Amino acid sequence: MYKIEYLPAALRDLTEIALYISNVLQNKKAALDLTQEIVGKVDGLAGFPYKNAVYLPIRPLKYEYRRMAVKNYLIFYRVDEDLKQVTVVRIIYARRNIGGILKE
Repeated sequence: MYKIEYLPAALRDLTEIALYISNVLQNKKAALDLTQEIVGKVDGLAGFPYKNAVYLPIRPLKYEYRRMAVKNYLIFYRVDEDLKQVTVVRIIYARRNIGGILKE
């Protein structure tokens, strides 16, 4: 089993998603459901971190990222085989400019 870690940017993304759905769209239940679904899918990576495709950006990045879709959001993560760790880097709305957000 791999350890799961969230970078601060990913935690901020998750919080902002939940607040937007809850406050702006005024749907607290949908915000809670989506948050739980995202966390559940990420937790599933502990057993199968390589089940999602490698993200192939237009320009090279510092790390090899994998991505997983949950509803309209993409979860970007990297796997550290030496540490047996999955690091969630960002959680991004799928229609955003992904390349401009993932810079490392």
